[in-house]
Amino acid sequence: MENIYDIEFLIPLILLRGELGGIKGGMVRFQIAKVTAGVLVNSNIFSVQKNVFIYRYGPYILKFEDALANLVRRDILEIITDSEGQKRICITNEGKRWILSRLRDQNHRKGHAVIEEIDRCIFTSIPDLIIEIAEKSPLLHPVKHSIGDKELVKVFDWTNFGDGKVHGYHYTLLRSFYRLENHFREEFKVACDKIEAGETDCRYRVIDYAAIPDVMTSEDIFEYKREKYTMKYVFNKNDPKSIKEDKFEGKNYIGNLWYIHSAINIIHILAGLAPTINEVARICLTSYEFAMEKDIPFPKLRRMRESAIRPDIHNLVKFGLLNKKKIDKYNVYTIRAKKIIDTFTSNTYSLLREDKVQYLYNEMVRPDDKNMEILNEIMSNERKLHEAAQVAGG
Repeated sequence: MENIYDIEFLIPLILLRGELGGIKGGMVRFQIAKVTAGVLVNSNIFSVQKNVFIYRYGPYILKFEDALANLVRRDILEIITDSEGQKRICITNEGKRWILSRLRDQNHRKGHAVIEEIDRCIFTSIPDLIIEIAEKSPLLHPVKHSIGDKELVKVFDWTNFGDGKVHGYHYTLLRSFYRLENHFREEFKVACDKIEAGETDCRYRVIDYAAIPDVMTSEDIFEYKREKYTMKYVFNKNDPKSIKEDKFEGKNYIGNLWYIHSAINIIHILAGLAPTINEVARICLTSYEFAMEKDIPFPKLRRMRESAIRPDIHNLVKFGLLNKKKIDKYNVYTIRAKKIIDTFTSNTYSLLREDKVQYLYNEMVRPDDKNMEILNEIMSNERKLHEAAQVAGG
């Protein structure tokens, strides 16, 4: 019997239930993703729940884009463009027949319960659904803080950061890297060309990951510092005293400096580059990436990253956890070591291993190459960021 929580089964079922409930003209992919995420986390099955993570507009699902492309290829889904030029996804007549056939094969009680859950999620307001998903997902641990009349929401559990295991924030960072894969590919080529042309400073831009020390102690890192600190003290971050907008971790707020440290490590591994502050901001803050897509004027972009990222980057450099090198008019950043042993507490803080990052990215996050043509059609109205990146600076 086909697994009722398989997303290639759930997606067309969601679209069918939406159509029967009066939603005409299909849904955009982020609507589908949120409803699917709601059904998955409410399954109470850990192996199903852990496929949900936070990305950009809210909950997202591992291998979601591959599932969409496969369903389009099989004529179960189709892509239409609405009157506003937005891509929407609909279930085809063939898809309706296919779903009804599969429903007959399911356990009646189980199938009925999932359908009821789909109907509830479809007609739950998006903000309420996002909070519900965050509260029920085993990868997320939302904690709300009221600061004045604004709200700060932390969604990642930083209790065991640095244990070398996979956490929800790794999927968020890897999915953000995927948006920038072409950018980094071009930047790597540019850097290599400059090195070949004799611009020796650019060697700091290209990373030899094997040359980064496997282990350093905090005593080594703080060698020239007057004061010595625990690693937990360095990476933990106090809540802001005041905020002008609601902040959501992973979108426009960073609650722990390990998030930035992990992002830079991921860029080293997957791109072979030392990133600029602009690139770190684009990986760590989806609101910044969204602003670039909307062609927000450069001064406002700069203020966004300076207020959100610059102080954290500065602290990581100040405490000796990052190297900073200037190339032309901008700085690039590299991690000091893949593992840090806290001299005072004997605790070890390990970044994800290179092989684990490669596996997670290529097998769990990045869509299959065979699906790229269909996915490009689905996402063709999502504006490319290359031109914006050129003016965003370092």
